[in-house]
Amino acid sequence: MRLSRLKPILITLGTSVIIVLIFIIGSILFSNNNESKNGNQGQINNQSKQPSPATIPQKPEFKNELEKIIESLPIQGDGFSIEYVKPINLINGKITANSAEEFITVKIAAENALKDKGVQDLCVLNVFWIAQTTQQIRKSIEGKNFITTGCAP
Repeated sequence: MRLSRLKPILITLGTSVIIVLIFIIGSILFSNNNESKNGNQGQINNQSKQPSPATIPQKPEFKNELEKIIESLPIQGDGFSIEYVKPINLINGKITANSAEEFITVKIAAENALKDKGVQDLCVLNVFWIAQTTQQIRKSIEGKNFITTGCAP
């Protein structure tokens, strides 16, 4: 009779011990798994650095013309700014205009500002002209006007 009373208690106690052991082992395995994942992520993040931007190749004379204006950059004017983006070896000319005609007028003023700094060959500088205006006005500007005046595309 005693064994029949003891049997359910032993079964319950045994089941409880097994559940606790499963919980403990599962917790240990789960925490180790997360640590190794986080550790790997750190290694992956350290290894996957941002690629450096490609340097834009320029004509050999570019450096000589750039030296004439580099100390003056950025150049600010009425409706324009000109800056050198060293990591990619590019000169940006940003034009603010309310019409396609104004864009051309301001761009010519910006080109003259470069000439005033001693630049002799604007085409060598290969300025990337940017219209800082609405999409509608940007669409109305002819493609040739995004190239320095008198330069080949």
